[in-house]
Amino acid sequence: MAYSYRTTGLQDLNPGDHVCRIYSSGDEYWAAVAAFAQAGLARNERVIVVVTDDSDSAPDELRSRDVAVDAAVDLGQLLILTADQTYIEGGHFDPERSLGLLREATGQAVEDGHAGLRIAGERSRDHSKLPGMDDFSEYESRVNEVMAGIPCTALCMHDREELDPTTLTDGICTHPKIAIGPDVYENPGYIPPDEFLGHTTTSSRIDRQLGEMVRQAEATQNRARLVDGLRNILDVADELLASPDADTLYRRAVELGREKLGVERMSIYIRDGDDVRGTYGTTVEGKVVSESHVGGSYDLFWPDGLPPTPPDGPRWIRKIRQDDEGVEVGSDQPQGVWYVMTPVWAPSGALGAIYNDCAITGCELDETLQELVSVYASLLGPIIERAKAEDSGRERERYL
Repeated sequence: MAYSYRTTGLQDLNPGDHVCRIYSSGDEYWAAVAAFAQAGLARNERVIVVVTDDSDSAPDELRSRDVAVDAAVDLGQLLILTADQTYIEGGHFDPERSLGLLREATGQAVEDGHAGLRIAGERSRDHSKLPGMDDFSEYESRVNEVMAGIPCTALCMHDREELDPTTLTDGICTHPKIAIGPDVYENPGYIPPDEFLGHTTTSSRIDRQLGEMVRQAEATQNRARLVDGLRNILDVADELLASPDADTLYRRAVELGREKLGVERMSIYIRDGDDVRGTYGTTVEGKVVSESHVGGSYDLFWPDGLPPTPPDGPRWIRKIRQDDEGVEVGSDQPQGVWYVMTPVWAPSGALGAIYNDCAITGCELDETLQELVSVYASLLGPIIERAKAEDSGRERERYL
């Protein structure tokens, strides 16, 4: 699992998400539950809010946070229940029964015409000494396996002031996602069920923990690379804007892409009416050379057209080289197996594309670098458009 910073909000969770929220006040509790419930009602999910004590105050708490309680209750879409009516029915807790109730409630919600089930519950100190509650953490872990196959979303509330540190730690370890304020994050402290329940070896647990450390270190490193790369892109903007003509701009754009971003081989192709023509590119020896002799009709060069701008279209597209008969080339070919096309857009429309590959070293595709190239392309588009307009203006003046 690759970790990022904020991944989503409580209102944007999807079926299968199992979230731990540690809170310190009643206002924090109801703000989280209300956002969670409101999103479920909007998605036509059945929402169950399980409270640990008297449920009389719950409707008012939700109403005060803009949840349409009365209409949802009347339609049977919102249920406010107590713990005694759900997982500790009869005064004791049974993991198997509770897992069965979760499956049953989800199935019933779908049968009643809802998109799925969304349930918010709380682990309470008042119930911690009831028979079976020692197995509650096991239940929380096993819930992940059950939810993987049903349209259910769960928010588990944990009172920081009331629960002991061991219980809070177990709560964090058994939830793949964790909510902090209104934001939801991938949980780097999550322990999968097999490991949490002791079904894996010590060696495999160590391997997993080491693997997560490596992935987190790589994510941190990639974020730093993105920041440095964005700074470099901003640094070259003034030089590109100062280019005296479009031809100089194309050449410097390729040179600076290699120098400042670390792109191994790069070329720029520009649309010219119904045709596409090369500008400058990089040889397998690493030299920037003119490619103005390369080109062809737009329909032949880009038979599917250039993709639309994000978010409707991809920022960049990885392609596999093929021979004349459409067979994938081997990794021993001097031009390499893969290349990437990054569309260049300007306010007026599609201008062309940047191509890049690693034919010099044969390295693997670097997604972080490709994201930087896409930013570079978005910067180049308006600059190229302006340079072409200035060239056209000078051409007209020459004939006046």
